[in-house]
Amino acid sequence: NAIGIEFDIIGMDACLMGNLEVAKSVRNYGNYLIASEELEPGHGWDYKDLISWIGKNSAESLENFGKKFVDSFLDSQSHSATKDKTLSVIDLTKIESFMSSFNKLFNSLDGDSDFNYILSASKDSQKYAVDEKNNMADGRTLDLKTFLQNIKSNRSDLSSQIDELNSKIDDFVVYNRYQESKVNSNGISIFQPLNTPYWSTLYKNNEDFVSTEWFSFVGDFLTKGLDDTQDPVISSETSCTNNSKDGYCLDVSDNIGIKSAMDYNLLVYGDKYLILGANKLEKTEDNKYFQPKTDDIWLYFCDGDNYSKCIIPSAFYLQDYDNKYLYYSYGEVNSKLSQFFIEIDNTAGEISHWSVEIGDNNVSSKQQHTIEKGDTLKFYYYVVDSDGNGDWTAGDEIDFINDPNTVISNLGATVYYYSFFTDFKGNGVSGTIHNTSE
Repeated sequence: NAIGIEFDIIGMDACLMGNLEVAKSVRNYGNYLIASEELEPGHGWDYKDLISWIGKNSAESLENFGKKFVDSFLDSQSHSATKDKTLSVIDLTKIESFMSSFNKLFNSLDGDSDFNYILSASKDSQKYAVDEKNNMADGRTLDLKTFLQNIKSNRSDLSSQIDELNSKIDDFVVYNRYQESKVNSNGISIFQPLNTPYWSTLYKNNEDFVSTEWFSFVGDFLTKGLDDTQDPVISSETSCTNNSKDGYCLDVSDNIGIKSAMDYNLLVYGDKYLILGANKLEKTEDNKYFQPKTDDIWLYFCDGDNYSKCIIPSAFYLQDYDNKYLYYSYGEVNSKLSQFFIEIDNTAGEISHWSVEIGDNNVSSKQQHTIEKGDTLKFYYYVVDSDGNGDWTAGDEIDFINDPNTVISNLGATVYYYSFFTDFKGNGVSGTIHNTSE
């Protein structure tokens, strides 16, 4: 600390600051770090509430100050409409002890020989700042504790080391809260090993990582994945039933591991195909991928009850939680490029939606917006040719004279659907194309 100042609390009212890289960087400058694993909404923290509370409770402990910051951020009535909030209080004085155990674990792992385990652990962990359109489908960071737990499920020989690490996470993350859409958030994240864009542009220096051991591990992992040239293989595709649903069971393998298994929906678009949306394929009890038969039911955004004035979104699966499914799309809201989110609550039978503006240099705004009367909206769609080459195109625009109304209805068109599997490098293989008229 060159200036000789040490802060009681370092607060990061900014996106993605609740990670191990940041905690290690500021550990000598303060006692506690308050930060979010996920992107933060535009309103930030409720400073009026915080300052008022501090003025009345100045004798409280630093830890209780930190807890108030978290509770205010999550519970403020003025923040009730925003989604995906996370915030945690991290005891910086305990980071050094954690790093010693962390480095010991990653000396025991090898990014090459353990590739498939790490691939599985990474893709199944809670991800943050996911942005498919800007080549960030796996997010910039992932939850550290969940990642370690996923490694443990494949490397039982490292159970004691991982249990020790996670116990230390519980010790230094002294308070943590999250909304249900981020249910696997445990208070601190780390660089996403699947994050090839940031590896090549920002993180290809040892000093940017938390340690030499982690840097070496991630480098070996990425090198093996990026050197792969073999496509996944579908050895069989048969009609089957899974959880009372009819569909197709596919037996798929890859030389180093499947990263993504998706079910794509298409509409004919001239001599090309428009990708209407995509869902994640689940596995059956005998470890095959199940693709359910598709119908032509889709979501419409309409101008009030005027069902002749509607548009449909593309909808790509992002994650599911508590019988809710979160999808994303892209478009323009009031002529501003935006990422659009749709949450379908199967239990309550409700649909929620909001958008986040994408600004200069593809940086997402911190402000969330819910479509309302007076707004204009148009969606983007990804259009591909028969060789799989494609690009985004804009659809029709709708001006909402009335309050928006979401409606589930038939498309009145034949929907084609097929499965697609990729490995880490992006080598892929597709299943048979089916359609709703079969």
